[in-house]
Amino acid sequence: MLLQIAAFELSRRRRMLSSYVYVAVLFAFGLMSMLASGGAFASVAVGVGSDRVHANAPELLHGLILSLSHFGLIITAAVFG
Repeated sequence: MLLQIAAFELSRRRRMLSSYVYVAVLFAFGLMSMLASGGAFASVAVGVGSDRVHANAPELLHGLILSLSHFGLIITAAVFG
């Protein structure tokens, strides 16, 4: 029964344009934030404190994943609300 409900929801969401837009926005946000933290943009500085921090440092990744999760929570509320 639960698998039938999940299959119905997935097939319905697959036909909606908004699902693809949400995926593209989340992917672009994650890509741009990692590029900015890696130093790809000269005018954007992403870091923790005043010291130089590597792009894959745990404290920086924690902050990026936290912000992506909060943004994804808003999108989830929009999809299922």
